[in-house]
Amino acid sequence: MPSINRRTFLAGATAATFSLATRNASRSAAANDTVVLALVGANNRGSQLATGFAKQPGNEIAYVCDCDERAIAKGIAAATSNGGQTPNGIKDLRRALDDPAVDAIIVAMPNHWHAAATILGCAAGKHVYVEKPLSHTPDEGERMITAARAANRVVQVGL
Repeated sequence: MPSINRRTFLAGATAATFSLATRNASRSAAANDTVVLALVGANNRGSQLATGFAKQPGNEIAYVCDCDERAIAKGIAAATSNGGQTPNGIKDLRRALDDPAVDAIIVAMPNHWHAAATILGCAAGKHVYVEKPLSHTPDEGERMITAARAANRVVQVGL
């Protein structure tokens, strides 16, 4: 297994960011140009992320998931803040994971749920953006890596 160091990672991340930033914005939008997202955890950081994603072209937040109805309303308001479509508000993350149209999940729920949601997302075939902390224990982190590799999914940690 090839090792990766900080310099290699930063070079790759910079190249990926540059290629995304310089893609031709004038091309017409096709179905494959839209990334369908589910926001999981809509209080505070989740709503901040929804606002940020709503500003970016090429994505759609299809679900706002939270066990708190008040948080769902906040997340929907944030997801539609830039004129986007109104997402479905749901309490159970598994409903979004069962939807084959969802490409990725954004995990911003309480910290102790980050590992579980990431593992469930990967197992459901979804890519995952998870907020820090990634996990509480090294074992959780190892399980997340195993799940991502087994499902061939991308997991990005926000710091």
